[in-house]
Amino acid sequence: MSDTILALLGFATVIAVIVLLLRNVTVPALAFVSVSTITAAILVATGAFTLDEMAGFIKEGVKGVHGTAILFIFSVLFFGVMTDAGMFDKIIGALMKKVGNNVVGVA
Repeated sequence: MSDTILALLGFATVIAVIVLLLRNVTVPALAFVSVSTITAAILVATGAFTLDEMAGFIKEGVKGVHGTAILFIFSVLFFGVMTDAGMFDKIIGALMKKVGNNVVGVA
């Protein structure tokens, strides 16, 4: 498989994850895992890489991002619980009272 095809498959993977996240089709963790798994299956099926090579890529990738992934999971859970408890209601209410419908003011 040529480098151009690999690059296009990589861009398609990133675009697929972004589309799934922006359209609220699935939860973020499932989007990352499922799209990456499909891409890996395509690469193995086309003979670009072997299963052993894919396993090595996965090990190196997990080793590099496991700390960030744990922080991501914690932040989603933490802010989800805090939002459900109403902790941010007063802050958001005060902000909306001050800026109204001005998107630039919120930013």
